[in-house]
Amino acid sequence: MPPDIFVSGSAPEPASQAGRRRRRTVLKPADEPAAFAAIVRDSAPWDAATRLRLLRSDYRPGEILEPGVNFFVLALQALGTKTQYSCEGHPYGFYLTFHARYPLARQIQSAGFFSVEIEGENYWSIRHNDRSAPWSERKKRQMLRWAAQAWVNKLFPTAKA
Repeated sequence: MPPDIFVSGSAPEPASQAGRRRRRTVLKPADEPAAFAAIVRDSAPWDAATRLRLLRSDYRPGEILEPGVNFFVLALQALGTKTQYSCEGHPYGFYLTFHARYPLARQIQSAGFFSVEIEGENYWSIRHNDRSAPWSERKKRQMLRWAAQAWVNKLFPTAKA
């Protein structure tokens, strides 16, 4: 498992979640594969992943990832890539950069919902850009839910069994 991401329940909840106490699972880096396996089997994998806290420890120590990217960061890790930058998408899009060889980038592209763009040698980004108008939170969440389910079906088909 790449050392740049770990899951923790120790970060404070944002003010928007105050009063809506959710139970946060505290995981060690070694527990991430099992956690992702459970997320993939969940009937709502994107939602299950948003309940986790993913912290960066490489280029921005202690930074909490936006919950909307959690599923995709964990999925890319499960595929053997190392992620680097991400944005849940405000107000116009979603992106995540990762390191992988060409065949894996094509496999990720085949899952749909995102364009896969070359950023450098074995360095890629997945993007969803809708420049026609800012997308609402509802529209963004629904699209990311659909994308996560498509990734489960295409990239992790045996995990549902």
